[in-house]
Amino acid sequence: MTDNTSMSNSLTQEEKISERKFLDRPITKLAVRIISKTISEANTEPAPLVAQPAPPPTNHEVIRTILLAWLASGFGVLAIVYPHLLDSFDPHYFRGNDLPSILLVLVLIVLVNFLWTQIGGAIVIAFSLFAIAKILFQKVVRQQ
Repeated sequence: MTDNTSMSNSLTQEEKISERKFLDRPITKLAVRIISKTISEANTEPAPLVAQPAPPPTNHEVIRTILLAWLASGFGVLAIVYPHLLDSFDPHYFRGNDLPSILLVLVLIVLVNFLWTQIGGAIVIAFSLFAIAKILFQKVVRQQ
């Protein structure tokens, strides 16, 4: 019996020594510091989020938005006038070996081929007129 008790005492001492070594390591101290910081931050109440108003557009942004909206409405007019122009479009002609080429073809198919009808042209014109009206009725900041 004395062998078992002495062996258990020695294991306990070894465990205590290994625990001290473990707790004295820099990585353990860093982990304890990070965990305690995370817990203390989680216990504090976060500051309420206040929505800040967006700054008004500048003259340059207004002109750019109007020109892009006119360009989009021009594509809408072309889609109304020539609704069957892209009926023979075949995406298999594109041979892309990289992801950007494949994404470009998908965008071309989705945005152009599906919207190139009379209804799609009317939707594009409506969105472009909405963008022009929205930008014209905002306050404009003059650039100095």
